[in-house]
Amino acid sequence: MSSTFLLYPFYKLKNIYHAQCHKKRIILQQFLQPFMKTNSATLELSQDEMKTYGYRVVDAIVSHFATQNDKMPVAMGSREEMDSLFLEEAPEKGTDPKEVLDFVLSKVMTNSTNMAHPKSYSFVPGPSNYISVMADALATGYNIFSGGWVASPAAAELEIIT
Repeated sequence: MSSTFLLYPFYKLKNIYHAQCHKKRIILQQFLQPFMKTNSATLELSQDEMKTYGYRVVDAIVSHFATQNDKMPVAMGSREEMDSLFLEEAPEKGTDPKEVLDFVLSKVMTNSTNMAHPKSYSFVPGPSNYISVMADALATGYNIFSGGWVASPAAAELEIIT
């Protein structure tokens, strides 16, 4: 017997199996559709909204660097204090990005240790400066895959020569 003869019935069965699975999936989707909530929340912004949001983030970072000497280098707070700030039910709907940014800047950043503070001498996991912040923004914003030469020859070359 040839191998083609042996494989043919299995190939046919595979097609039948996939067709049946597809039909079951459609039936299940039709059954569940009335019970499923649609979520219209998205993280997409218009070009103007992206610029406005980005400028607000950059302004906050610039203000942070400009006023570091006026801040405490170490943040302290009890579990109860942090619970009162953060413990809440998850929202049913998405929150406006501006509100989230305001919340993070006023509650998270102000209650976190400032490792870039000039008086932070003890534990410094890595220095921070404005250029590295912007470089991180570029790297994250462009999201370039640098896993190999074929995908990103420029990134691979920079790894080789530096």
